Amino acid sequence: MRRRNTSRTPWPRSSILLLLAAFFFLALPADVFALGEPVGVIPEPEPAVPICSRTLQANVVALDQPYFWNRLGAVQPHGMIYALERDVVGITAFVPGPGNAQLRENKRPRPLVLRMNVGDCLTVRFKNWLDYTPVDREQVATREASVHVTGMQLVGSIADDGSYVGQNASSLVAPGGTRYYTFYAEREGPFAPQQRCAPRRRRRQRTISAGL
Repeated sequence: MRRRNTSRTPWPRSSILLLLAAFFFLALPADVFALGEPVGVIPEPEPAVPICSRTLQANVVALDQPYFWNRLGAVQPHGMIYALERDVVGITAFVPGPGNAQLRENKRPRPLVLRMNVGDCLTVRFKNWLDYTPVDREQVATREASVHVTGMQLVGSIADDGSYVGQNASSLVAPGGTRYYTFYAEREGPFAPQQRCAPRRRRRQRTISAGL
C-alpha cells in the first residue's frame, strides 16, 4: 500500500515578504497617503493668533540727539536715540518734526525702557523725526528707521517686524512718516528694540537701541 505524502511545500521567502508588506500598508491610516504630503511627515500646525490680556500703547520717536557716553566727557555728536514723543520739543519751531527735534531741557538722553506683563500686547506708534539728510559725514547714510524687537511675537503680520529683509515688503519709516507696530509678550524676559543703520563710510553698523 502506497503511503500518502502529507508534507507541504514551504512558501518561497519572497512571497512571505510580499505578504508582510501588504499587511503593513493596509494597517497604515489613509491620511498618510494624502496627495502632496510625503509618507511619515506630519505638517506643522499654523501658529496661534495671540490673545491680548491688555493692549498698551507707547508713542515713540527717533531723533538726532548728541549725547555723552560717560561723565568724563566722551561725546557722540551725531547720535540718534529713541524717546517718548511727550519728551521731545522743536529746536526752532514750536512743533517738532524731522531735523527739528530735541529732548526737553529737563530730560537726558538715555536708553528708552517700555514695560509690559506676560500676555499683554504693546502697540508702538512710531514717528521718524530723523533729519532728511545726515547731519555730517560721520552720521549714517540710512535715514529710514523702525522699531524692531528681537524675541517678541508679532500680532498682525510681518509688517509688525520693523524690518526689510528677503522678499518681504519694507516696514521701515522714512523721515516724517508714522507707522504702528504691535508686539505680544509670550514670556518674561528683557527684549531689545533696535534699529540698525547702514554707515556711510565704515562697515560697522550703528544702532538706535532701547529695552522692553
